[in-house]
Amino acid sequence: MAFPQDEDGLVLQELQDEGIDFTVLHDVDFFVGAPSEQAANSIKTAIEEADFSAEVAFDEEVDTWTVFVYVSTYLDYDVLKEIQETLDALAKPFDGFYDGWAVLLPE
Repeated sequence: MAFPQDEDGLVLQELQDEGIDFTVLHDVDFFVGAPSEQAANSIKTAIEEADFSAEVAFDEEVDTWTVFVYVSTYLDYDVLKEIQETLDALAKPFDGFYDGWAVLLPE
């Protein structure tokens, strides 16, 4: 399977090369940056109203607020991009922004 040559496509290509099964659901964590605790909580509420599971955390090392969004989904490029765009749109009214994703891989 070929992927677009962007950051997400390259990560998916690496996962495929490692033999990760793309036909099963995976727990994917998405990250949304926020400028303040109030903004992070507002973003969390908007994300939860869109039927996602989320929590807010403060990272003392870099002095930023992050909303962690938990999704069980297939590792499909278009699906991941759609979720990213949705999260970014939900965060923008609160000066937040989509900031990446990670997947927990089986050992």
